[in-house]
Amino acid sequence: MIQQIDSLIKDINTKPQWGSKELTPKLQSLSDQLEKQLQTDGKVVAFKGTNKKSKVSVLKKYDLLYLAIVGVPHYFLIHKIDKDTVFGIIFTSTNKPEHCIHEVAEDRILEGSFATCTYFTVSLAEAMDSFIRVYESKKEADDIFVKVKAHYKTVFNFK
Repeated sequence: MIQQIDSLIKDINTKPQWGSKELTPKLQSLSDQLEKQLQTDGKVVAFKGTNKKSKVSVLKKYDLLYLAIVGVPHYFLIHKIDKDTVFGIIFTSTNKPEHCIHEVAEDRILEGSFATCTYFTVSLAEAMDSFIRVYESKKEADDIFVKVKAHYKTVFNFK
């Protein structure tokens, strides 16, 4: 497993910058290989037929997506939908970096991760294919949205 990871790191270091369409398949391939190896070694149980993403016909505020943003999969909380564009914020699971504005406490899956002040847009079609569930606490989501708005008002000196 270590050799596979080292090989991917060496491959990634061959270019100064990667597009998400180039890097995502490489990461997914390695993930699949590692999962198979762990299953073979008996360290992970295989769950066949499960898919975190669900097809929906309508997206709404508070829906949670899981999609590759800047080449890495992130949870994405929908704040607003305008025609063919979906606006929202992303979460990170790393220790609290500077760009984080809120530690999640009221969502079982995301508890302990951080809502970032990174406001992203994705196409409606991409969002529809990435839906996983509704965020568990609308109150906490609203608090996050208020903090993001306040952050951008401060950054851009909006009155």
